[in-house]
Amino acid sequence: MRWHDRSRRGYTALGLCLGVWLAPSVARAQVNVEPLRSKLQDDRVGALIDVKLVGRAGNTEGLTAGGSTLLGGRLEPHFAFVSASADYSKLGGAVQVEQYGAHARYNYTLLPKLWWELFAQVEHDQFRLLTFRGLAGTGPRIGLLTTEEFRIFVGTAYMLEYEHLNLPETSVEDPETRAHRSSSYLAMVIRPDDGIVLANTTFFQPRFDSPADYRLLSITSVEFAIRKMLAATISATVRYDSRPPEEVDELDFSLVNSFGLRF
Repeated sequence: MRWHDRSRRGYTALGLCLGVWLAPSVARAQVNVEPLRSKLQDDRVGALIDVKLVGRAGNTEGLTAGGSTLLGGRLEPHFAFVSASADYSKLGGAVQVEQYGAHARYNYTLLPKLWWELFAQVEHDQFRLLTFRGLAGTGPRIGLLTTEEFRIFVGTAYMLEYEHLNLPETSVEDPETRAHRSSSYLAMVIRPDDGIVLANTTFFQPRFDSPADYRLLSITSVEFAIRKMLAATISATVRYDSRPPEEVDELDFSLVNSFGLRF
């Protein structure tokens, strides 16, 4: 993997990109940023791009497409990144998957192992009946262990969330909700050598006014370097919603293999 130093003009470009990407984007927000954080210890810019496209004809006709991008930069005491991804699958004339979103986060260094974070996210998932979810929050991030091979961080934040659901006409649920939540996470990065990066981030997000209404999200990824700028990644995402909409399962799991570029 190759990471290039950039001039200050590069950070100006990064700021413009952040402004554009905070607008509605075709993306899924679950991209693990911790490997990028660990590589950007100095003032520089990094990015990754993963894309997949599969077309089928004959006995099975359809299209499967998806991808993710991640752009981040550090200029102490500032660090910012924006991630975006999307998944779409249509087989046999029926849509199987349609989800997208975007996530942006900014860190300000207060002390060597203490940061203050601001974040925002948008999300859509047809098969979870999620027409739109938008959220924003702020809180501290603490480094518990920051060695070259092993890094552990914790964070907690106040989060304001707006959600619009595509519910059946017979549903008695309110399709629109606004909630105040706590959003806490544990993040770990393990680098046994220069060619392998194992990362996990787990979020816990209960409502302040109803703690039994909570969400769990765990993202685990293993990245293998193939060439300086080419890598293979296996990502597993587990999502649990204690109070999902009607006809939606509480538990979701996905496993994705991808190839991509690292800059």
